[in-house]
Amino acid sequence: MSPTGELLARLKASLSDRYDVQREIGRGGMATVFLAQDVKHGRPVALKVLDDELDASLAADSSALTLRRPDLQARAPFTFTSEGPMTKNMGLIDRVVRALIAVAIAVLYFTGQISGLLAIILGIVAVAFLVTSFIGTCPGYFPFNLSTRKRAASGGADMGGGSAGGGELGGGGGGGDVGV
Repeated sequence: MSPTGELLARLKASLSDRYDVQREIGRGGMATVFLAQDVKHGRPVALKVLDDELDASLAADSSALTLRRPDLQARAPFTFTSEGPMTKNMGLIDRVVRALIAVAIAVLYFTGQISGLLAIILGIVAVAFLVTSFIGTCPGYFPFNLSTRKRAASGGADMGGGSAGGGELGGGGGGGDVGV
């Protein structure tokens, strides 16, 4: 059996509860990438597996051992999108409400209803609401994995859409580093 075939068999055996590993889709100097189906979420993902030599050298480095912790591997894989790290996470209603609040704060300020420190603080809030409303992304939602954006009806794309490099992974692809 070829080295890729052996690795594919090992991946299928060790990850069968989370992924249906299908085939190799790429190989580089440090890792091999496999196409798999995320069993829980029903979407295609890319699994990057470090080559044995690199894996052995990282295992010797104590700072890299955190990559091998079982609790980190048990988390959902990271999703990378073509939009970058600031994926849109605000729905239309959320964006409109924020814009209306910003307009209301401006009206209160210009009619003299608010002034001083309160006006400054609310002015900053209004600007933040306007900016996040226009770009459709609220950084405060990311730590809590919140989104008011509707999910796509098809099984592929979710909130941010995009793919992990396009091509065969379709919309909503993603992947994570897996150490086997």
